[in-house]
Amino acid sequence: LSPFFTSAGVTGMMNPFGHETIVLPDLLPFERPFVLAHEWGHLSGHADEAEASAVGWLACMKGGPVLAYSASIYLVQEAAAALPEDVRQDLLSKLDSGVRTDLDAIADRMRKGRPSIQRTASRVYDEYLRANRVADGTASYARALRLILSPPFIQALSTYTISR
Repeated sequence: LSPFFTSAGVTGMMNPFGHETIVLPDLLPFERPFVLAHEWGHLSGHADEAEASAVGWLACMKGGPVLAYSASIYLVQEAAAALPEDVRQDLLSKLDSGVRTDLDAIADRMRKGRPSIQRTASRVYDEYLRANRVADGTASYARALRLILSPPFIQALSTYTISR
C-alpha cells in the first residue's frame, strides 16, 4: 500500500477486517508513535477520527519523551492549521529551530502526494466514515484539537511527568 499511501497522503489505517494497524513506511521517526497511537485508538473502539486522535495523543503524552514529542508535533500541526495564515507563520517562526526542521521534513514528505489522488481518496474515505456513523466524515479530524483542550484531557495530563 506504500505507493497509494504516499500518493494519497495517507499516514496509516486500521484494517477493519484483520484488526491490524498499517502505517506508511516512509513516516519520519518522530511521526510514527503518534500515527500508531491514533490507529490503536481506532482498534480500541473509537471510529471517530477526532476521538482516535485525542486518545492517541493522550497515550503518547503519558509515554516517554519520544512519544510525547510525536504527540506534540501533531498538536503543533493541528493548532497551526486552525490559525489564520499570518498568525500561523508568526507563531511557527518562534518555535525551536529543531521543531521547525521536523515540521519542514513532514511538509517535504507530504509534498510527494498527488493532489488528484488525495482529493479522490479523501472523498471516498469521507463516504466510508459517514457510512460508519461518523456524521461529519473527514471533517471529524478537525475536532481533535477541541477534544485535546477539553477539561477531561487537561485533567488527565495533570499528573504528567517526563519519564527518563
